[in-house]
Amino acid sequence: MHSIEPRRYRSIGLVTCACLCAILLFSACDKASEVTSPGSPSPSPSPSPPAEGSSAYAGSWTYTTRLMAVDQMCGHSASEIGVPVGPFSVTVNSNGTFSLGSAGGGSGTIDSSGNAQIAIAAGSGQCPSGSGSGGCTSVNHCDGTYVQGGDVHKWVMER
Repeated sequence: MHSIEPRRYRSIGLVTCACLCAILLFSACDKASEVTSPGSPSPSPSPSPPAEGSSAYAGSWTYTTRLMAVDQMCGHSASEIGVPVGPFSVTVNSNGTFSLGSAGGGSGTIDSSGNAQIAIAAGSGQCPSGSGSGGCTSVNHCDGTYVQGGDVHKWVMER
């Protein structure tokens, strides 16, 4: 009889343990299926927009460009690579548009997200118009690149 007793207690222990595990498992599942309703969510604060119709980028800027690669279609040479041209004064209008009149001609826009597009006027001879894009890292700094006749330019606007 002695040899049977430990087995009986061992099997009762296993059954008890299995029952406790099942109870805990089912009670956890029951709790997980309960849906709790949080308090009314409050809207997250949004940044204050600029005045109606006014770009955050509006105002006076200085524009500088550097030639980064030359195709010679517009009359540039390799000796001009990296040499700054400018600075030129540029005014960004309240709608984000600007003119590059004294900087060789052309125009551009900066949208409300700080994405910039530039259209460069055709140059003399066989130099065609160019285009480029860039972005603003702040309301005080925008930069990008444009290509005109195979020449690659890096542009920067700062205030």
